[in-house]
Amino acid sequence: MDLFTLKSLLFLPFFIGCCVVEGILYAAVGRNVTLKTSHDNLDDFIIDWTFFEDIEGNDMVLILVQMSEGQLKVFQSYEDRLLVNRTNGDLTLRSLELRDSGEYNFFIETADGTRFRNYTKLQVLEPISCTKITGPTVTLIAGSSTATLSCQAAAGTMMTRTWLKDGKPLSASSHLVFSDDMSSMTINPLQKEDDGEYTCQLNNIISIDEASYKMVVNCECLFC
Repeated sequence: MDLFTLKSLLFLPFFIGCCVVEGILYAAVGRNVTLKTSHDNLDDFIIDWTFFEDIEGNDMVLILVQMSEGQLKVFQSYEDRLLVNRTNGDLTLRSLELRDSGEYNFFIETADGTRFRNYTKLQVLEPISCTKITGPTVTLIAGSSTATLSCQAAAGTMMTRTWLKDGKPLSASSHLVFSDDMSSMTINPLQKEDDGEYTCQLNNIISIDEASYKMVVNCECLFC
């Protein structure tokens, strides 16, 4: 059996409770993730699962699992969190933590000595939660007032922010300016048409959260 045939038969990766984007496997804190070998019987195989962890710029290698002739060894500190399918070698990592981010390597050697290696880069993210918008608490007057809205979340790994007004995406203009990280927006001067509901959406690969703020713009006279 050649290496390419072995690859197609033994390592068709499926990931549970997560998603894969540009070759990186993303998963949420607290969830489980399963790496499958897509093989039915590993009785005649030797397999290893190893984890490459970056600690202060230094690569640390942990041998998570070793299995040979049906005998299984699991790295002690992972015994309560790793589940290995003795039949097919599938590896499940339970109750994910941020420190589980890193590179996971799979090695297999068949009875005839054929070897195969593959790896998966795992990035564990904290879901975004408790998003809040802060804005002006004073009366806003068209033509003279300025309004700044700020958007933050209590928890989570933010990747992108999107601002909307009355459900439609906002873009910068002559009187609307966003901060570099999109965490705040300033309207100066306010106009009557700026009256409405503003929404801030925070998202990462695994979650999305949002908050809204109702802005009321008043006129000093009957018409403005």
